[in-house]
Amino acid sequence: MIFSHNMNIKRAKGHGRYATIAIEAPEYAQGWHIKLRPGKDGAKQAAEAARTRWTRDCLPSPQQARTIRLPGISMLITKTLEGEPSHKYIDTLEPAAILSGVTSAIEVMRETDASSFPFTAPRWTTEQGTIDNLMRLKTSKAKHRELHPDFAGRTYQELRDIVDGGSGSDEKVLAHGDLCMPNVLLDGSGALAGIVDLGGLHVGDSKLDLAIMSWTVQANMGDKWANQLLTTHEAVADDQGILYNRLAYDLGLERPDPWAWTQTPQLAEQRERLST
Repeated sequence: MIFSHNMNIKRAKGHGRYATIAIEAPEYAQGWHIKLRPGKDGAKQAAEAARTRWTRDCLPSPQQARTIRLPGISMLITKTLEGEPSHKYIDTLEPAAILSGVTSAIEVMRETDASSFPFTAPRWTTEQGTIDNLMRLKTSKAKHRELHPDFAGRTYQELRDIVDGGSGSDEKVLAHGDLCMPNVLLDGSGALAGIVDLGGLHVGDSKLDLAIMSWTVQANMGDKWANQLLTTHEAVADDQGILYNRLAYDLGLERPDPWAWTQTPQLAEQRERLST
């Protein structure tokens, strides 16, 4: 196995038990990414590898995906893509260039022929899954408080009204499931270089990827640029379809306090700077 010796960590992303690393190895083994997970997540990583392989001819996605399971550890190994996560360019590219790049990611997902896609959608993306996740709020005030600020201050009934309203669209497309700024790679000019983290890939609501991406643009760049992205796709933040998909996504998040990262002073300052 070419990964078994003479390797050095090049950089690490993530923390705790969720981490992604790039490795430096002999020339014949350079350019590989390893995503580490606990051993119990091996089935999830195998599913992500299968979805990633399906995309090899239709998306700018990681190639040669495979998994290795060791005692207590699961590894998803892919070829490294060129480019950097889109939010890393905030200090070096014009906001419009970044929006152009993430818009390309949304569009390439929508335009991909998904008629032969063989995998089922994650439960959280289904109508019943969303209702079940919402019901959990009745018994967990902490979960309600940990929702995104757009939803944490709303009553259970107000959230129920959003869920009952549905997305308002029957159009189904290839959806990423977590199309946020870190999962879209751009090159130095802002052109789309890759789409990663494909474990949630499914055929689903046509507004889901836009809803999530515009939310993370809002967190990183502010309302001005999030609204511009939405306007490009003839949408606004309080569209029923955007609200429904954001809430479904939020309810499906499993990690604790998932939006704490959006409240840091550094991001607040960044949003303020980009609003002018």
